[in-house]
Amino acid sequence: MPPLRTKRPYAKAFLCAVVIFIIGMGVFFAGADLLPSPEGFSEAMGRLAVNVILPALLTGFMARRAVRPWSMGKIVSIFLLTFALLAVVQALSYGTSAILT
Repeated sequence: MPPLRTKRPYAKAFLCAVVIFIIGMGVFFAGADLLPSPEGFSEAMGRLAVNVILPALLTGFMARRAVRPWSMGKIVSIFLLTFALLAVVQALSYGTSAILT
């Protein structure tokens, strides 16, 4: 009997990415007048895209390589954890003032 694997792990992880991206777009559109220029808005959208794609790829890879199948709840939890860790690393790369603002 072959080992059970998670069905469509990348699709499930990218579903999480799409949901977070849509929420992020809503936040950006709500605060679009606070950004200094259209270039600032497009840069923020690009950063958001990268910040949701990388955790989706990592989560999908980990779920695919797992010995036991992952539930959707575990995929969402791991995605949110990697998303938060990436956000903290990115904020720290800009200095501690990025976390406070």
